[in-house]
Amino acid sequence: MKRIESKEDMVKWAREVNSGLTQKAKCDYQDIWAHSSRVDIDRFFIEANGDRKIIVCSVYNTMAYEEVEHLLTVLAKHKANKIIDKEIEEYNKVYDTRSYELLVREKAFSDCRKSYWKRIKSLRVKSEHLTTRTSWLESEVEEKREVIRRLQGEVLQHKTKARKFDELQSLLS
Repeated sequence: MKRIESKEDMVKWAREVNSGLTQKAKCDYQDIWAHSSRVDIDRFFIEANGDRKIIVCSVYNTMAYEEVEHLLTVLAKHKANKIIDKEIEEYNKVYDTRSYELLVREKAFSDCRKSYWKRIKSLRVKSEHLTTRTSWLESEVEEKREVIRRLQGEVLQHKTKARKFDELQSLLS
């Protein structure tokens, strides 16, 4: 094997590496790993569900720790993306449902819109009538207040005249 070209090759490579190696064999296996495509290795690692432990152990023993870290990062990203895709799918279902409900509500509102506008128009007419009536009543109240002020002035004048009359009468008696 000169390079890892399938998931099975990767598992085979991992088992051979774990069988105990001389330094020369270790270098040969490092060369096989290095000549393989990084994208393919990542994909094969994600696909190797049950064999991931042996692969991680073999990579740790043969390659640098950074390789293990890279493989685990790729796996974590893959799992995170699966979760995100699932959540996006759920969100889209909820969004589609809410969007449909909103369309139904809009249709119901547009169906009722004419009656609402008629009611609003009648309320505006009534409001204008009440505003006119209120203005008229306010002017009436102001006129009555003016009459009351005038009459109070006259009453005060009559009281003054009555007091003077009483004084004159008392003087004459």
